[in-house]
Amino acid sequence: MLQAALLAELAVVGPVLADGFVGRHPVRIDLDDAAIDLTILSADDWISSAVDLQGDEAGQRFTYDHDAAAVPRPASETWRRAAETRLAECLVQETRFVDGQLYRMTGWEPRSDGVRTFFTTGSFAQYALTADLLEAETLAAVQAGEEAPPLRDLMMPTVESVLEPGSRNCMGGALALTAFARSAQGARPADFALIIQERGAKVLNASRRLAVIPKCFHEPTSEPTWEVSVGTSLARELEEELFGKAEVDTTLDTRRRIDPMHPDLLTGPMRYLTEAGPSAWSMECTGFGFNLLTGNYEFPCLVAVHDEGFWQRCGGDVESNWESERITLVSSQDEAGLRALTHNPAWSDEGLFAFVLGLRRLHELHPERVALPHFEIGFTQ
Repeated sequence: MLQAALLAELAVVGPVLADGFVGRHPVRIDLDDAAIDLTILSADDWISSAVDLQGDEAGQRFTYDHDAAAVPRPASETWRRAAETRLAECLVQETRFVDGQLYRMTGWEPRSDGVRTFFTTGSFAQYALTADLLEAETLAAVQAGEEAPPLRDLMMPTVESVLEPGSRNCMGGALALTAFARSAQGARPADFALIIQERGAKVLNASRRLAVIPKCFHEPTSEPTWEVSVGTSLARELEEELFGKAEVDTTLDTRRRIDPMHPDLLTGPMRYLTEAGPSAWSMECTGFGFNLLTGNYEFPCLVAVHDEGFWQRCGGDVESNWESERITLVSSQDEAGLRALTHNPAWSDEGLFAFVLGLRRLHELHPERVALPHFEIGFTQ
């Protein structure tokens, strides 16, 4: 599989593997006697417990770093040519490219039940023209059978450097398996409707790949210091990617609302959830990892709407935005369908990471509604 080839390529970049993966390892999913290797670096303590993104604890997990040092621009003619090529491709392919603010990770520290992370603000262009160049370079190296790509040697040469986000433009985001409770209908028992997207051609990341939805960059809307929780980004993207709220689309340069997430401006579906309270729905972070291919940080999440009344009243208002080429609904009671979906090679690695962790957590919350295929989430040694 492509993932295995990429891991082999990454393994020869730099001398780090003489000492292993420094206590963190690539994620591996074992299903039906098959092993699916992902380029997501994680650990047991990073995926062992869920964090309530609407609770007080979330404020202790995500911290704004006011004293972060700037990341110097790469001093390399190779980088300059690659950056110019990326800009030219965006123009030719009409990729949306707006230089908005993103949260840049500056560090992390272990906790007994997970990880605490630190962020400052950077820009989309800083990311798109530096760290985001690594994926295309590595894929080209795999196809050509080459080793030691020059940009990776420059920006992220070892696994230790992957674990030092402050040394690069380390951007990333949240992506959530979204599940809506539905009452029984005909032969289908009470279940959750799981939403899976195929990403469109004009998105910069995971184009034409399967992913959960929403999938977003972690970015502020108005107040960077106070919007640093991943839950804030996730709530905004629910509004944009599933509930039809264009005012929070940061790829548009026409936004005029000072506070587009003000309660007076909520969509009907989000207003329903907000007024129904925490018993009706939950947002949880199910893990954490670094993408070995891109250096991005990844926060897989689960958004679960437990109230069947939401789907009955608001299901017709759920719609995807321009980022999705198509949407598929999968029943949480369709074990064979869930197994086949997990095996689908079209997944982005971070998307599959979020899918399996979200499905596992949904089964923990509602075992009677989830026909969970037997899989194990482990690590490649």
